[in-house]
Amino acid sequence: MVRSHHGSPLTSPVAGWESFYVLEGRLRLFLRDPKEEIRLGPGETYAVRPGRPHLVTNGGDTSAVFLVLQGIGEYDYVPLT
Repeated sequence: MVRSHHGSPLTSPVAGWESFYVLEGRLRLFLRDPKEEIRLGPGETYAVRPGRPHLVTNGGDTSAVFLVLQGIGEYDYVPLT
């Protein structure tokens, strides 16, 4: 869950794809390489390819509840600056 007006740090999946599925609320994904912004609502999904830097934030005025599905392998959270 991401509260209204909050988000995660910029990260990059190394080992596998990372998919976001929204259950409630709205998400905004900011991606690099190439630069892109994705907005998701309930029932929508988006997959980030391995190695693509991204930032996930709440895109609405209420809390967002979502699932993050990662590929098989070790947890690969890599914070970027």
